[in-house]
Amino acid sequence: SAQLGVDDTCNQSETTVFTAPAIDWDPADPSTATDITLTIPFDCKTVAAVLQWSTEPHNIDLHAVTRDPDEKLGEHCYRGRKSVQCAKLLTDDANSFGPEIIEFRNLQPGTCDLYVYNQTQDDPTSLSNSQATVTICSANFDNLVCPVPALDFSGHVLWHVCTITVNDSGSIESITPVNQICEVPLWMIFEL
Repeated sequence: SAQLGVDDTCNQSETTVFTAPAIDWDPADPSTATDITLTIPFDCKTVAAVLQWSTEPHNIDLHAVTRDPDEKLGEHCYRGRKSVQCAKLLTDDANSFGPEIIEFRNLQPGTCDLYVYNQTQDDPTSLSNSQATVTICSANFDNLVCPVPALDFSGHVLWHVCTITVNDSGSIESITPVNQICEVPLWMIFEL
């Protein structure tokens, strides 16, 4: 898998703008979806992950899970725990389109894995047809867009999007796309 190297010489703030359907739309009438513009300001240590998708499934969730350099499980940021030491869920959408945004600040050395969980489990295959993307953005690098893989999600509801590696100084060293379907880990089952 390819890795994205990150320039750690950032000395300015930048703004990223996303256009997405408005969250307050009527799922029974898709014509009520109107575009909104979301502006995210960044400093050199800020990273954001933005999940967007189409109409089905209605509710998919963005998860961030940290591990220390020894692979010990750390924090889990998601709709059930919207704020942890290094991350905060800024938006949560349960009615299609997104965006769901997790902002990261003060990342600790180790890794942070991003997952997308199909909360609407009535059709597990719908995740592969969702047109979902997770965009990783920061002032330190060009946006990295990770589209949902065209894989068979039958019986699976979890997409492992990527791994962010953080060095000893708390800066992002690399972002490695994973793009795999996986079983829901036991530690996550107890938190969902």
